[in-house]
Formats: sequence, structure tokens, C-alpha cells
Amino acid sequence: MSYSNALRNGNEEIFNQVYNEYHKKLYNYIIARTNSAYCAEEVVQLTFIKLWNSRKHLSDDVGLNIQIFRIAKTTLIDFIRKTQRNEDASLVVKNRNVEVINEVYKNVFYRETTLKLEKAVASLPPMRRKVFELSRYNEMSNKEISEKLSIAPKTVENHINLALRYIRAFLGMCLLFVGLFDIS
Repeated sequence: MSYSNALRNGNEEIFNQVYNEYHKKLYNYIIARTNSAYCAEEVVQLTFIKLWNSRKHLSDDVGLNIQIFRIAKTTLIDFIRKTQRNEDASLVVKNRNVEVINEVYKNVFYRETTLKLEKAVASLPPMRRKVFELSRYNEMSNKEISEKLSIAPKTVENHINLALRYIRAFLGMCLLFVGLFDIS
């Protein structure tokens, strides 16, 4: 009785003999192609599982060693594809996590900077604060502010320059993060 025939009939003793005879050969075959002991061990184990599960389809016309190495080759290809998909999926998840973390940091930085800016503006002298708010928040021109507050355009310009200098010092360059305010 051939090995293939005995395996088809579910002979576990023959299967153990085949395992002992081909395990090292398959391991060396896989490790030569992958340089990975982990991959070689996994593929060898999967090969023998597939051999046992598909034993009913073994052929007497083709040598058992050829059939085992075919199973090993297709198992290796499947293993590599699965590993690659898992790595790709892991990379996507990792990249997404980095994006989320970056977004959280940006939001926290934005909120903290906004609070600092509000404190800086609130600590300006009343007229300077009013001029700054009209210029930056209400987007009014220096001429419009001077007419509204009945002060000279040069005084408006002076208040804005002094406010910006103070705010820059107060924030320690935090304002330059997104260009919310055109500091010129």
C-alpha cells in the first residue's frame, strides 16, 4: 500500500511517518525562500494540516513528495498574502491613529492658544483693546476705526502696533500657528 493510499484511508501512523520524513525538508525549503524561522514553522504546520484535511484527494499518479511540496508552496503564497494584508491593515490603523492624535494635539493647542490670546487682549489698556478688537475681530480698516472712535488714523496704527507687540510677547510666538490673525 502506498503512502498516498494509506493517508487517504486515514492511517495516522503513516501520517506520522510522513511528518517525520518531510518536516525538516519542508522547513529548509521554506526558510530558504523567506529567511524567517517563524514563517517556516507556520507554513510547515499549515502544510501538514492541509495534507491531512485534503488526504482524500491525494493521487497515486503523482509522488507524495511532489504533492506535499505543492501544498507547501501554495500555503507559503497564501501565508505571505495574508501577512501582507495584515501588515497593510495594521499600517492603515497606525496611520489613522497618528492622524487622530495629531488632530487632538492641534485642537488642544488651538484652544490653549485661543485662551492665552483672550487673556492677552483682555489685559490691554481699554482704548488699545477696543482698537485691536475693531481691527482684528470686526475687520475694520484703520480709517473706519479712526472715524468710529474719533481718533487720528496714526493713533489707530500706533495702538495696533503696540497691541501686537504686547500680544506677541504675551503668547511667546504662539499666534503664528495658523495665521488666524494677520500680524503685519
